[in-house]
Amino acid sequence: MKTIIHNTELLFWDTVMNMMSQSKWVQNAIRIVYPIIQGIDQVKLLKTLAITGLSGFITGWFLYYLAQMF
Repeated sequence: MKTIIHNTELLFWDTVMNMMSQSKWVQNAIRIVYPIIQGIDQVKLLKTLAITGLSGFITGWFLYYLAQMF
C-alpha cells in the first residue's frame, strides 16, 4: 500500500511540474497569486473571517427574532 501511495504521489507531482513548465496560463496564475498569498498574514485573515461570519450570523439571528416579536 505504501508503494502505491508513493507512486501515486510521484505521478501527481510529475504531472503538475510538467503542466507548470509548459502552460503559460498556469505560470501567469502562479506569478499573480503567489505574491498575494505570501503577503497575507493568514492568522489575521482567519480571525477577521471568523469575526465577520459570526457577527453576520448573530445580526441575522437577532433581526429574525426581532421581526418575530413584532
